[in-house]
Amino acid sequence: MMDEQVIQGIENGNFDLYRTYYPFLSFQELQQIHDKWDTRYPVQNNFEKGQIETAFGKLISKIDHPFTVFEFGFHQGNLAKKLFDKAGGKIKNYVGCDICKSSLDRVNGNLQGRPIELFLLKKQLWRYTDEEYNVRNLDVFISSHTLEHLTTGEIGELLSKIKGIRFLLLELPFDWTLGWEGYVGSHLLKIHPQIFINKLESANYKMLEISSKEVTVNQPITFSFEYAG
Repeated sequence: MMDEQVIQGIENGNFDLYRTYYPFLSFQELQQIHDKWDTRYPVQNNFEKGQIETAFGKLISKIDHPFTVFEFGFHQGNLAKKLFDKAGGKIKNYVGCDICKSSLDRVNGNLQGRPIELFLLKKQLWRYTDEEYNVRNLDVFISSHTLEHLTTGEIGELLSKIKGIRFLLLELPFDWTLGWEGYVGSHLLKIHPQIFINKLESANYKMLEISSKEVTVNQPITFSFEYAG
């Protein structure tokens, strides 16, 4: 059980504290923290960027049948609403997955009548066996501003879990200069973008598009990949 003062410090927005103690937090403690952040930082509702919508439009042009989507880090469904509108009825099922119960509880009338399945994690996604929860038969895996919360090792475990999904559409912030520490109030992936790409390529994913290759600070980058396995 983590010290309550540490938990409170993280809940209050000390992200360096979060990164320091992350490996020692139980899943239940992580859920508690994310529920608190959901209340304290409503700006999370607007993390989805226009560039992921654009990339999605290009991606679905490659799919000639009704398709399934899994969004890792669904929050309250803002991005899903935009993607349903863009897909023009081609989405036959959309799974919204999140660690945060309070955000899933807010999924509202904007998604009423849509083929949505909400999935509240009870442990990390990669801890589910395929018998418990199988995602490999889905068409598109989407994650916007979520993977930066994970460690490098966890990203590898997640890739092992989702390997075989035809398309991956990912957006997350990187920083080429400061690294992971000293970034109060911001999230960014600890590894260099090229290392991230290499991890996906080693899992037999071919990159279709990257939104930017410029070296800038804390820049969200959108990637799309197709499974070539």
